[in-house]
Amino acid sequence: MAGEWRTMPLDQAVEVDPPVQLRPGQVYPFVDMQAVNPSSRDVRPSEYREFSGGESRFQNDDTLMARITPCPENGTIARFRNSDDQPFGHGSTEFLVIRGTNGVTDNDFAYYLIRSDLVRTHAVTQMRNTSGRQRVPVDSLHHLQVRVPPLPEERAITHILGTLGDKVELNRRMSETLEAMARALFKAWFVDFEPVHAKMEGRWKRGQSLPGLPPTSTTSSPTAWWTPKSAPSRRGGRWAGWATLPSRHATT
Repeated sequence: MAGEWRTMPLDQAVEVDPPVQLRPGQVYPFVDMQAVNPSSRDVRPSEYREFSGGESRFQNDDTLMARITPCPENGTIARFRNSDDQPFGHGSTEFLVIRGTNGVTDNDFAYYLIRSDLVRTHAVTQMRNTSGRQRVPVDSLHHLQVRVPPLPEERAITHILGTLGDKVELNRRMSETLEAMARALFKAWFVDFEPVHAKMEGRWKRGQSLPGLPPTSTTSSPTAWWTPKSAPSRRGGRWAGWATLPSRHATT
């Protein structure tokens, strides 16, 4: 009946390690396990490597699930995304590759299904000690029972989740950009002292700004290094106009 959800084994709802034709000796996009960020939905190639034949292999929109501890616990899962002219890739042997089953699930739903608490919790409970490390056996996912909606409902669900995911991804990238800017600004001011050196060397005039800095920030920076007479070198000195305070007074 239309609209009814079906219960089926996971290996019928999705394909696990589906076939992908790659030629040994050819260079393809490569995804290292460290490239998968648990907080990011997509992963892109970390480099290009020659395919030897033993690595995992996948194509655009396939889901990569790292199966070695602590990755299953951390949710190290992402969709492979690359340009349309290079849609195939290979990666760590520790990846399980998941793809939607034709006529049952699409790739977007397969991704969200694998990320669900149901599948991840089951995967963690099935981990086995192999070669000194805990891993999720491939066949341990085959018989997990999951519920799957009809394809139209799947697409409606993944559209909502995808829209929210796009917003989360945008916010994550913005946060990374702001963090990088803050680090660069801190280094310029308090490690390299770029505004101070610019004033000391005459490369700055009042009212001007250094690249990326407002004029007021440069105006407030010191112009010389002050050293007590008792100090034979810069050690023990400070920038002129700056005060020396106990650390308890410098923080709140």
